[in-house]
Amino acid sequence: MPAEKRFATKYAVNDRGCWVWNAQSSKFRSCSFWFRKERMTAYRASYIMHKGEIPSGYVVRHKCDDPACVNPEHLELGTQKDNCADKVLRNRCNAKAGSAHSNTSLTEKDVLDMRASADSMKTLAAHYGVHYMTVYDIMKRRTWKHI
Repeated sequence: MPAEKRFATKYAVNDRGCWVWNAQSSKFRSCSFWFRKERMTAYRASYIMHKGEIPSGYVVRHKCDDPACVNPEHLELGTQKDNCADKVLRNRCNAKAGSAHSNTSLTEKDVLDMRASADSMKTLAAHYGVHYMTVYDIMKRRTWKHI
């Protein structure tokens, strides 16, 4: 069966005009589709089938903000920088800061105490059980900028 016909059986149209992909998705929640002997996201395949090739350095962006949508009218090209700007503009940037972040062992109080301390960065790193560069980045305000 041609790719275009296979593709058309794998989505349903919702009330906003999105073609919502209902076929296999990867663990990263990207809709995938075999096209031209390779697995790619379904929205990339849709863009190529309906609008043409994707130039090097460009990504497919969703105007409708639905990552499961494969409607070519809801897709546009842009750079990764454009895609990141979309994420911020559409308030999908849920990065957690400070002690709310899952990968930190420090608290806001720890950071404030570090910044107020006269101890060396190596001493502070040993005291708080973190790498020297973690303390360095805190002191230079490369990290923990919110406090």
